[in-house]
Amino acid sequence: ILTPERIEKIRQAYARFGLLAFIIGRFCPGGIRNALFLTSGLTKMHFGLFAARDALACFLACTAFFSLGYMGGENLDQVTAFFH
Repeated sequence: ILTPERIEKIRQAYARFGLLAFIIGRFCPGGIRNALFLTSGLTKMHFGLFAARDALACFLACTAFFSLGYMGGENLDQVTAFFH
């Protein structure tokens, strides 16, 4: 399934979109994040580059999710009234 041509296309996509691919992948549910990890290894991405991109994407995603949860909990009465 993963021919050398397809792996090269993935490598080119990482070169073009780089950090943005990791940020979007962190916000997508399901196996998207796992696919990012798998394809990063298949394309032989340098581990330091992978770790830096993933750390920054993780920081942004965790900050966004925590902030949303905190604001939602802080305004719980308004949120439940909105959904009723």
